[in-house]
Amino acid sequence: MDSFERFKAILSFVWESDSLFYKRKYQLQNFQPSSIQTTADIATVPFLTRTDLTGGDLFDRLYLPLSEVVICGYTSGTTSQKLLPVWRNYFSSSLPKLPAKKNMVITAQPWRSVTQSEWFRRYGIFTICGDVYNLPLTAELARVIGIDCMYATPTVALLLAPILGRVYSLDRITTLFIHGEWLSDVRRQAIKEAYKSATIYTHYACSEVGPAGNSCPKSDDHYAYHQDPNFLYEVIDPVVGEPLPEGEEGELVISTLSKVPTPMIRYRTGDRGLIPGQTCSCSEAKPLFRVLGRVGFDVLKVGGFELKAGAFDKGVAKVAHHVRQETYEVHIFEGPSGEDVRPKLCFKLHPLRALTDEEKKTIVTTLRESIIVGSSLSIKEAEEKGHLLETLFEFGELPQEIPGLKKRRILISHV
Repeated sequence: MDSFERFKAILSFVWESDSLFYKRKYQLQNFQPSSIQTTADIATVPFLTRTDLTGGDLFDRLYLPLSEVVICGYTSGTTSQKLLPVWRNYFSSSLPKLPAKKNMVITAQPWRSVTQSEWFRRYGIFTICGDVYNLPLTAELARVIGIDCMYATPTVALLLAPILGRVYSLDRITTLFIHGEWLSDVRRQAIKEAYKSATIYTHYACSEVGPAGNSCPKSDDHYAYHQDPNFLYEVIDPVVGEPLPEGEEGELVISTLSKVPTPMIRYRTGDRGLIPGQTCSCSEAKPLFRVLGRVGFDVLKVGGFELKAGAFDKGVAKVAHHVRQETYEVHIFEGPSGEDVRPKLCFKLHPLRALTDEEKKTIVTTLRESIIVGSSLSIKEAEEKGHLLETLFEFGELPQEIPGLKKRRILISHV
């Protein structure tokens, strides 16, 4: 059965189910699943949004018997919005072919460890769970078990490396499966330097869907992923919602093609991406999709220009001998609407050691001159041209409030 036939089958499944979530949604929007006859008709199926999910009854969204459900977890997502309960039995995506036998899963939310451990166990990989809040204990557990694989966020992998390295040879870790955060080129290089023998894998995932596509470790394109046969991928114009042709960048829309506790039909992920219309050059030759960051998260439009998380990573990498590049934060404040709406960037930096005033001055100068905002301006140039208020750099705690300004949001927080 091809993807289109599976998509129609899932539509019929939710329409004929006793669960009411999709039936109510489609009836309100005068949509009939029977109207889907061609692939072009997919664009007429109403989108699913996070607002739909948080506004509906939890059990109305459950499309499998409770006996087939492993756990009900929760997420606030990358944007720290209202908590959203998530039904899980297992991940419907395929695990890449990992040369691993003993894996350690390290997650911040205990419920995630259940489903993620089950994911690896189904493929014959023995899995133990570490404690993100007690890294010395996690390192000792890794040593006792003799792990050769680790499933962790970039931040946890970098924070654990020096602690684990004191009790265990990092060369024994031959597989790193990185998840949960945007892995910039700078942070990828830092991880490669720490775990020199490890092959790095990543997957595309969002909390509402789970993993939905794996990277190819043989590809030089670190932002390209193999399309998983259990999902249907689309890219739309994020403003008008119309489908975009292959190769054009827009918002990634995903549909699950297998029966899971909560089917996601045309879910607007909020992630920027494109479908290049080509297959991977590796032996699997799978069709690809590219993920370019989070809409309004990894790229944020403020004051008429874009702030990109990757640009901040590159700048902080230049002072990594003084501050931790895995735990810095960037907070954004701006003036009240109708008044001075210029943004103010606030950096929270964690020194590796006690710094002199001269060293702090050098760090600030380097960051102001090397970090690019917008298309081509450094922070210093943007301040001089009046696009930014004076940037605040703190080697410790940031102020919770700044007189006359309101916090817009946190662009980067690796902790």
